[in-house]
Amino acid sequence: MFRPGHFPLSHMLACMKAAEDVGFDHVWFGDSHLIWHEVGPYLTAAAMSTTRMRVGPLVSNPVTRHPTVVASMLATLGQLFDGRAVLGVGRGDSAVRTLGLPPMKLAEFRDALRLMRRLCRGEEAEVNGSTIRFAWLTRPVPVLLAAYGPRVLELAGAEADGLILQLASPSVVEWALGHVRRGGEAAGRRPAGFAVVAGAPTS
Repeated sequence: MFRPGHFPLSHMLACMKAAEDVGFDHVWFGDSHLIWHEVGPYLTAAAMSTTRMRVGPLVSNPVTRHPTVVASMLATLGQLFDGRAVLGVGRGDSAVRTLGLPPMKLAEFRDALRLMRRLCRGEEAEVNGSTIRFAWLTRPVPVLLAAYGPRVLELAGAEADGLILQLASPSVVEWALGHVRRGGEAAGRRPAGFAVVAGAPTS
């Protein structure tokens, strides 16, 4: 994962190409618009400089960006670049804190997650009494949920295509996946195809 603006763009693109050449399959960019550069141009540059890797934000949120805007950005990216987009989304961490705002309440976030996921699959959704969809979308975008607490972990199992943990401790991952499975079982979902991203600082 890269933090936008921390490295010259030419260096970042060279690193991505080298990573793809040795088998890495995802590249992520932090999305905190007041701390780092705006993420959209970086996602586009990453998609243009690679041929196989999926690209996405780690993570966007529906507080500072309207859920339809988040979904449209990633759906457009996927449509333009062979379906290689993936959406990482959360309730709002540094992007929200720097504005003095609280994270989105869980019930509201569940509704936003459902909306983004429907749009990212090319399905119809209801927004303020209007029926909307991306009629042009033919390449679905998976939506992964960043979660830490039990309730949001269970929401990931019930509603998302995967989980993002910015911790790679085996015991933490095992604990988190227990809650994910519980949420999936309560929603009648099977875990097949559920993606798990466990991130940790490395050098």
